[in-house]
Amino acid sequence: MKSSIDAENNCDTPCEIPMPVKTCLDMLVEAGYEAWLVGGCVRDLVMGRVPADYDVTTSARVDEMRHIFSAYKIVDSGAHFGTLTIMINQFAIEVTTYRTESEYADSRHPTMVTFVSSLSEDLIRRDFTMNALAMDAEGHIVDEVGGCSDISAGLIRAVGQADERFSEDPLRIMRALRFAAELEFDIEEDTFSAMLRMHDRLTAISSERIYAEINRLLCAAGVAETLIVGRDIFFYIFKMRDILEQYQYKNQELIQSAWNRTATAVGSVKKDFAVRLGALAMFADYLLEGSELLHHSTTDIREAKLCRISISKNVQNSIKCGKNVKFVVEKIAKHVDEKWAADATYFRGLLYKFGEAGVWLVLEFIEDLAEAGVLPRHIAEPETLVSARNTISQIFEDGDCWSLSCLAVNGADIESLGVPRGECIGKLLELCVQRVIRHPEDNRKETLLAFAKNQFDLIK
Repeated sequence: MKSSIDAENNCDTPCEIPMPVKTCLDMLVEAGYEAWLVGGCVRDLVMGRVPADYDVTTSARVDEMRHIFSAYKIVDSGAHFGTLTIMINQFAIEVTTYRTESEYADSRHPTMVTFVSSLSEDLIRRDFTMNALAMDAEGHIVDEVGGCSDISAGLIRAVGQADERFSEDPLRIMRALRFAAELEFDIEEDTFSAMLRMHDRLTAISSERIYAEINRLLCAAGVAETLIVGRDIFFYIFKMRDILEQYQYKNQELIQSAWNRTATAVGSVKKDFAVRLGALAMFADYLLEGSELLHHSTTDIREAKLCRISISKNVQNSIKCGKNVKFVVEKIAKHVDEKWAADATYFRGLLYKFGEAGVWLVLEFIEDLAEAGVLPRHIAEPETLVSARNTISQIFEDGDCWSLSCLAVNGADIESLGVPRGECIGKLLELCVQRVIRHPEDNRKETLLAFAKNQFDLIK
């Protein structure tokens, strides 16, 4: 865990607040209302981080805000809940009336919002102590829940009763894990116990909201440790228990060891959401590698591939990935175990099968695993990857053809042989590509036309 605040520092030290945000606070105060920065922006300012956005809480009501900020663009971002977004010099500042919330019927939106008159009542409704701080325009902090000491200790702690906070919005379970990964904080014991007790309530949360949290979590600096700590929650989200049961993995020591290596893999590959999501499927290979019951026979390795593909599908379906993310996750699951100790002919075929981007994606993924010391033995040996990279690079250096786009003939050329338009031309072009993949020196117009004519004579 990294220390967040210097031991000599404290939450009363003035922090740098952008001028447009100060203007917003000052205008509310000058109009006779209380106004404070709240939430994550205060936490970030205290930690010396640049906030992504700024939230203000105030004693002013919506109609009063509209009057105060009439000279600025105002976006109605939730007037019913007491929230307006004020645009000041391109800063979007969300301003909300002091309020409390109750009766979260859909585990997300409160069915009842009560506007209150004190800052204290507003702060105690928030999720974690580090997010329940308030700061005035001069940088002075109000901390009524121990948020400053928790930041100093690197702790994520629920405000009040953790069970109540997670009942109000179960997504806070994922937010706690995401904050742990981003800030490299620990989760306070009682808070974490409540997360484990209540993680099944995540079923009430839309996949889109969970997707957003996992997206940020997987690309965070502390992702590996967070995956290990939150294993049971991630197993629930991605239905890993179903996989373990299907493939009859029961040894808990093996499961934990394999998951630890999976976590290391996720944190070691390219900092890209889709790539790191794909790395979760390597759990299958670490289960195979660590099992005393399996001996890396051909059947077992094939089973590992089926298991890997099953995990990748669970991962995609659990958070409803988009097309581009699915492309990457599926490429990794299906092709990570290609024959990397191969010759140029094989790699030209591989390039034809799933494209230049796909080949480099998977090879770089495996190289990252090797560098981190978590490349499964049945996938490849590190020295094999050096040879594979050199061979693929030589293919491009030599200008070898491996796709229709670099073929010396096209559809019009094939048609000139008397081949009717349609499927037959496509089939002959594909045969020409396969020919030059095996014999790159044959990628000449005359040679390929003769080959195509011969093939056409055989099939017509």
